Amino acid sequence: MARERALPILAVAYATAFASSGLQLPFTSMAMERVGFSMTSVGLMWAARSGLAILGPALWGTLADRRGDARPFAAASLLSGAVLLVLLGFVTHVPAAIVVFGLYGLLAGPAGSLLDGLTITALGERRERFGAWRAVGTLGFGVTAFGGAVLIDRHLLEPLPSRLFPIAALLTAAG
Repeated sequence: MARERALPILAVAYATAFASSGLQLPFTSMAMERVGFSMTSVGLMWAARSGLAILGPALWGTLADRRGDARPFAAASLLSGAVLLVLLGFVTHVPAAIVVFGLYGLLAGPAGSLLDGLTITALGERRERFGAWRAVGTLGFGVTAFGGAVLIDRHLLEPLPSRLFPIAALLTAAG
């Protein structure tokens, strides 16, 4: 019964955490370019994030396995991601941005995998329903990416790091 109660909470976590990515993936390049970063610099930021994201699941997964509970590590992953996104909103030097975004990949990138594991555990023998629960995250991503594009296109949201990343941080922390 406690597992069943966890599923709506996990759905909200998926939706909000993936909504953060709905701002990051489409608009990071635009935002960083607006503050003077070259596309090469932004590419290096993404390379650092992606490269370190390879190590993140092993780090967090090992810790969760040792403790026997992924919940505190999912929370730590999301909260560290929120802090790093706030920082990224105010970073003005390329090397610092590369380090911060790389750390985001290492510490916050694995949050999705941790949420996946928690959802599969909560589903128990009804694991075949996993895709339906995971789709809530995809919906959060899509709605935010589309909504962000509309707001930017209508000049209601300026695509600046100091605007986009704190919003993404709030979404990540809500997860």
